[in-house]
Amino acid sequence: MLSSFQESSPAGERLIAIAVLNMFLNANHLDWLAERMDPEQEKPFVAYHAAVALLDGVVNLPAENCAGLRDALARARELALRLKGDPDRLT
Repeated sequence: MLSSFQESSPAGERLIAIAVLNMFLNANHLDWLAERMDPEQEKPFVAYHAAVALLDGVVNLPAENCAGLRDALARARELALRLKGDPDRLT
């Protein structure tokens, strides 16, 4: 059901997918989490929780996921920079 929540239109259902990934993070979903930082595509609350899940990946994913995590974090930062006037979101 994770993929159906990820592809869902309502933000609340995407938030469910993020909550699941926050509890059971899988490196295959790092790019999807990073894309949640796009201010044109996602609500700030949802983006925040995606960022929390990415942070959890930094702390808990095995070292072999370092390159994928680095790429996802770079993409998340690139997208977050699009939101002008909200420095807290980038932090």
